[in-house]
Amino acid sequence: MSLNRSDESEAFLGALFPDYGRAPDSVEAKRRQARLIGEIQKEYALEGIALFLGAGVSQSLGLPGWRELIDLLTARMLSHRAELAALAICERLTEEERWKLRGTIEIQSARSKDRGWPVLVMARAIKDEMADSLAAQIARALYHPVRRILNAHHETAGLERACSANGHPPIRRPELPSSELLDALVYLARDDGSALRKGVEAIVNYNFDDLVDRKLQEQGVRCKTSLCGADAPSRGELPCFHVHGLIRSTDFVSHGTAVAACGNFVFSEDEYHLEYSDAHKWSNLTQLNMLQRYTGVFVGLSMEDPNLRRLIDVTHAQFPNKVHYAFLRRKHLVAGPNASVVGRLWEEIATKSFERIGVKIVWVDDHNELPALIRQIRDLRLRSASH
Repeated sequence: MSLNRSDESEAFLGALFPDYGRAPDSVEAKRRQARLIGEIQKEYALEGIALFLGAGVSQSLGLPGWRELIDLLTARMLSHRAELAALAICERLTEEERWKLRGTIEIQSARSKDRGWPVLVMARAIKDEMADSLAAQIARALYHPVRRILNAHHETAGLERACSANGHPPIRRPELPSSELLDALVYLARDDGSALRKGVEAIVNYNFDDLVDRKLQEQGVRCKTSLCGADAPSRGELPCFHVHGLIRSTDFVSHGTAVAACGNFVFSEDEYHLEYSDAHKWSNLTQLNMLQRYTGVFVGLSMEDPNLRRLIDVTHAQFPNKVHYAFLRRKHLVAGPNASVVGRLWEEIATKSFERIGVKIVWVDDHNELPALIRQIRDLRLRSASH
């Protein structure tokens, strides 16, 4: 039986690139990964690093990622619009039928994952439609997966204060939401009082939630949530810059729907346009300053944000010897026998492309690898210091 053209193509690729057909966790790939971790470790110890954190960190806690958040908000937007469009009909419906209508719209909307519109365009439509309720709707979608833990923590905090005031034994407060990845980042940022390392000098956070900041504080790290130029950290405080704004989990738990976005809130297309156009904007100046002063380590970011790439590009043009590092998951572009061949070819191209703007990629097969690799950055330093 003769091979068809597709089979011939697959056989040809496999024969032409026999080494590329092997799993990416080969000895060579592991050596490269270990070498890059060692380079980050050196910068961590001697010069200090800045952590740049994206949606992947929040997703490790169960919070929705950017695409999922837009999907959730779109479902609610369409449900609201359907209710308005069918107002006359809804007036004749029972409360149970109204809830059924709302649920049906949300289910149908959630099933449509490819809406045919870019995410930022969808975000702008959501912002225009929801208007003053936008922050509350984002908070509801964002914090819902961890609401029980946040509520329990908030309620126990109130009891803790009451017990302290009345001289009663203290009540143990439940821990805030966490994950292996967040624990590893806190471990990396914690100051052990060693004079042998600089450690984490700053955190640039692109997420709307404040769970990283709260977890750092819970674990004894003195950190300062910074939303504008006036929020300068005091001596000994770790600055946590929220360059795309913040919706506080404490406000969500305390005030429910009466939630406001804080700081430089960047959600929709028009707000991103302002980020691109205003070179003197606090968020842009802060990111540039961190990229110029420290070695940046990007965790939980896709590295696709055009404004972030622009700022990295600008920094590299001015400081060509400055190197940053990004943890990225390997992309599986195709299926079938030659998936690893195509993936390895793309990985080489992407690696060189990022290196041209001063970013070295630490490739991982799965995000579950990240906690151990991040912990190694500090652990390697401790081992090297003991020799």
